[in-house]
Amino acid sequence: MSGRASGFGHAKVILLGEHAVVHGHPALAGALEMGYRATARRGRARLEVPAWGVAAHPGGSTDLDRAFEALLAPVDGAAVHVTVEPGVPSRAGLGSSAAMSVAVVRAIASLLGLEPGPAEIEAWAGRAEEVFHGAGKASGVDAAVACRGGVLRFVRGEPPGAVALDAPLPVVIAHVEPRATTAAMISRVAAAMDERPARVRDLFGRIGQLVGQAVLRVGCGDHAGLGELMNDSQRILADLGVSSAALDRACGLSLEAGALGAKLTGAGGGGCVIALAPGRQEQVARALEPLGTWVRATSVGSG
Repeated sequence: MSGRASGFGHAKVILLGEHAVVHGHPALAGALEMGYRATARRGRARLEVPAWGVAAHPGGSTDLDRAFEALLAPVDGAAVHVTVEPGVPSRAGLGSSAAMSVAVVRAIASLLGLEPGPAEIEAWAGRAEEVFHGAGKASGVDAAVACRGGVLRFVRGEPPGAVALDAPLPVVIAHVEPRATTAAMISRVAAAMDERPARVRDLFGRIGQLVGQAVLRVGCGDHAGLGELMNDSQRILADLGVSSAALDRACGLSLEAGALGAKLTGAGGGGCVIALAPGRQEQVARALEPLGTWVRATSVGSG
């Protein structure tokens, strides 16, 4: 065992399937080429994120304290000092907590000479996800993508299925406004389910149908078809009440600039828009810059 070890976790986007996936419907999610990197070494148990100016330790009172403590539990609270480098904004719908958790798990496991498989890494990282999102509220899709990369069809409680694609999908991502917490948005949708169960179940069923079609579009490289499905999904998410005026405007500007499809990604209530923009990434990014605090042309499906 060397003195230091590192680990990486992919950030992610949901191409289709937000919220419905929490209720047992499929989602289609993809890994970004960027994410979180963690470096672990022996020392007093502590997790630092210099870019955020924060640190965590077992026994503390913050969510980050509790999440780090949960990640140390499988290794009996080992004395490990971990430094984390974020590659995407937090609280933006890009799976930052899962990317960080997977990176930390991999760094700790490597430092201690452990070799967990993907399912073990996801379950281990899931301990922190339950702290960040609430017990039983995280679907598991974020941790699966953070760990495995690529594009995955995901159904809660089932092994994720890799979706083959010829090349990563060219997209633009814009963080247009702060968002509500994932737990808050999940609770909002749950409340809508209580108030109008038949309507929400219908919307979830339509999202599930879109995911099935999107798997085929991704598999055959049909960008135009996938873009249309993303636009349909955005309309459904707006009907569910998880979009916002800023997200709707960003989607509209993306389409005007030549994107084939655009939608919110993640829990909603703010956060990020993803635009599918083959051959038009520069133009779409330029159109979104006045709205976005963080705008990147990147790709989905990195391994």
